[in-house]
Amino acid sequence: MRRGAEVVHEAISPVHVSGHASSEEQKLLLNLVRPTFFMTIHGELHHLRRHATLAKQVGIPAENLVVVENGQVVELADGKLSLAERMPGGYIFVEGESVGEIDLDVMREREQLARSGIVLITATLDKYSNRLLKDPEVITRGFISPEDAETLVPAVQKKVTDLVNSGGLDDEKTITDAVRSLLRNQTGRRPMIFVAVTKA
Repeated sequence: MRRGAEVVHEAISPVHVSGHASSEEQKLLLNLVRPTFFMTIHGELHHLRRHATLAKQVGIPAENLVVVENGQVVELADGKLSLAERMPGGYIFVEGESVGEIDLDVMREREQLARSGIVLITATLDKYSNRLLKDPEVITRGFISPEDAETLVPAVQKKVTDLVNSGGLDDEKTITDAVRSLLRNQTGRRPMIFVAVTKA
């Protein structure tokens, strides 16, 4: 566009600009190739099932169609298609030089951190009275802007202070639950919350 080219796209013209074939293009390919057997690949389950439906529409017999998910073994023997035992499998994550050392739980935590950020709270209590020795320390990363933090962090500190001073502190989970509720009510978001209670 900067160089003066006229760019045609789906918002202004009835063109198909996806990297994937449209349903009519898929039908055309099936009619050109006329496969004896057809196994859908690539996409979510609803995409796979829709593709199989298109194959039926162009005349491929249902017994020669198969829709499978990862790990499903498909056997072709004596001119017939059948499903064998499913093999256990899952995602293998690659990070740097490590392969398969990171599990799905770690990836879920990373997704939550990326989506909602993190709040770290440190409360230092007197070991005899269980009262706060100083204001709770609150650190946020990837959660709110510095401007919003000016009002939200004091609200979190007050919530923790009130909870500790009321004698309602059983463990770190009590603070975590109270702060999670406060943040959800004030921001509508659910950051990961870590609380450390130390006694001195």
